[in-house]
Amino acid sequence: MTIVVVLFSNLLITLFDIFSYAYEFKSPERPILPKISKLEWFFRVLFTCLLIGTVFRYYEALKHGYIYRKKYHNTINDKKVLKLIQHYFYILLTAIWMRVMECWLESAPQLILQLSILIDESKNLDKLYSASK
Repeated sequence: MTIVVVLFSNLLITLFDIFSYAYEFKSPERPILPKISKLEWFFRVLFTCLLIGTVFRYYEALKHGYIYRKKYHNTINDKKVLKLIQHYFYILLTAIWMRVMECWLESAPQLILQLSILIDESKNLDKLYSASK
């Protein structure tokens, strides 16, 4: 049962990650954003399928944050720069959201399973306790 819960949660996280990449790719701001090479897309899909897409998202957030800070630190009022900063925060928030989903989807069902086992065992203990009187 626990394996099913973990596999299901990982499948949902992987699907969410792939759909968020697709949404990002079809974004209206795409021409403003930096180009993504085929190699980078390959690593995105590979890491997502290996269930370490969150790590790659954090890497992307750090990379884009460094680039934006280095290139555009004096031109904060430019619309292009604001779109790039919004993109940086989108990447960072998506990584955080994926981590929250992972924690919730793996922990909550396991808690319910463990509580149901404890409740079932407590019923058996009550029967044993009443029989010993």
